[in-house]
Amino acid sequence: MNWNTHFRIQQSGGILEESALPEIDANNIEDVKTLFSKLVQRLLNDELIDNADDIDLLLIDQQEIAAFVVKGNQKHAICLSIGTIRAVWNLLLLSLADKETFLNYPGDDKVDYEVAQRFTKELLTGPSITPSLHYPHDFERPKVYQNITAERLEAVGLLYNAIIDYILHHEAMHITRQHPSYFNALNNETFIDETTIKQKALQVYQFFEIDADLAALGYNITSHPEFKEPAAITEFERKDFFFSELFCYVLVQQLFDLDTAKEINSQLKACHPPPVFRAMFFSNLLRQYFRKYAIIAEEDIFDQQNKAWYESSRIAVKLGFPEGRWHGSHMNDVPFALIDQWVDEFNVFQEMIDIEDQAESLRQFKAYLDKEQ
Repeated sequence: MNWNTHFRIQQSGGILEESALPEIDANNIEDVKTLFSKLVQRLLNDELIDNADDIDLLLIDQQEIAAFVVKGNQKHAICLSIGTIRAVWNLLLLSLADKETFLNYPGDDKVDYEVAQRFTKELLTGPSITPSLHYPHDFERPKVYQNITAERLEAVGLLYNAIIDYILHHEAMHITRQHPSYFNALNNETFIDETTIKQKALQVYQFFEIDADLAALGYNITSHPEFKEPAAITEFERKDFFFSELFCYVLVQQLFDLDTAKEINSQLKACHPPPVFRAMFFSNLLRQYFRKYAIIAEEDIFDQQNKAWYESSRIAVKLGFPEGRWHGSHMNDVPFALIDQWVDEFNVFQEMIDIEDQAESLRQFKAYLDKEQ
């Protein structure tokens, strides 16, 4: 399949030319490719795909934050923009360089540098920031760099991999859950992206995004080798897994929220749900999974959930979100009653998508659309 000729790839800036990229980009892209290979192998082992080459990874030469799926012939491709890779890396590096994030982190006695207090979209999607462990004087510093301790830099790498892994899982679930077939039935669409908003059955598009979110979370937990036997890993590791899953997911949604720069009422008219809605759904399901499998105690679930939201709320301030949106004592910008309504409606929608006989599922889907119209 020659993806270069696909209209959606051309529309998005084409496939990224990697040969001239700075070293920091090349290293981060290599991590993306490694995570993608591992994901494909898991999908193959679990018989969610027939062949390892059923799904390709395409890096797109686009500075905006974007991740989507395209279909060509019998293959699919997960597309990830260089802007997304840079935004994830830059946000984590700038956030974790600050010793006010993750207070009293190991090695904080060595923090004697300045950190940024405001993260603009231009800063995050601009050139990848190079971490500096205090370059020797006889070496030239990179043009864009941030001092950071070795301990905090290690955490940046781990969280970067976790976020990229989530994004890849989300897009893969669009494929394994056969979402393109439903889009095809709806509007003859074969790609999943916010740039072509359809007024018809708008909530359907929004629910497919939530379905991919929750399917990705469920697959990551239930197929995670360590969590088949939770007692095989330490309690600290189980708590840390919960924290990292939620913290990383909220940061991703904050990036998407920053990218839209819209009020929640305006976001409700787009084909991706308001990012804060998605974060609420994800947080609730993560808590349910950990309860269901008794992975950690109830009080620990509560503590780790609060910790993840607290740490991400401090970063939200630097991202420039107003109080009541991702941070603040009452989250006044968030219509919780509407979220509760969405939960009930989504549960009905997901039961229909879960039907194993896809012909029957599509039949019910079309009937659902007629009813919604």
